[in-house]
Amino acid sequence: MSRTENSNTKKTARPINRSASPSPSIIPRGFICRSNNEKINAIFKEIKSLKIVDQRNTTGVMLRVLIEIALWNYIKKEGHTEAVLNHFDKDRKRRNRNAKWTPALRQMISYSVDNEIFPGMTADEYKSVRTLASKDAAYFVTIDGFNEFTHNPNITPTEGDLRALWQRAEPMLEIILK
Repeated sequence: MSRTENSNTKKTARPINRSASPSPSIIPRGFICRSNNEKINAIFKEIKSLKIVDQRNTTGVMLRVLIEIALWNYIKKEGHTEAVLNHFDKDRKRRNRNAKWTPALRQMISYSVDNEIFPGMTADEYKSVRTLASKDAAYFVTIDGFNEFTHNPNITPTEGDLRALWQRAEPMLEIILK
């Protein structure tokens, strides 16, 4: 084969070894919110616009808000409302005082995991979500951690803390945000 013939033959493209850079927000690239709820969509869009390295406090607080609102919306949409309310307010005292009362986020996560209300979630994914409801004070990547950086003026989450929280919650978020 001559040199000319060789230059005219098609070369196969070599795959480029490029590692996908992490999303600048806490929400991974390609993660989509398909909720029909306008507020959930608005919060998701706002969080996605936040640069985690520059806005760690806002990202943490808004992630907590997103999880709480989206989980309660999912519980209602899937018909679990009465069961959840009755589980945490058997005597109806809280609901009699406040008709709009809802359980705390830890309670909603615990109920959801204990009753396996997320279709298609694997045992390992349930374990991941369960860690969010852990009451281990030394374990920052939990609901208690969310509460600390939401209410304690001396605590600011790191980017790593926030990404770990997202990673633990992601199996649930994939289901409750669709």
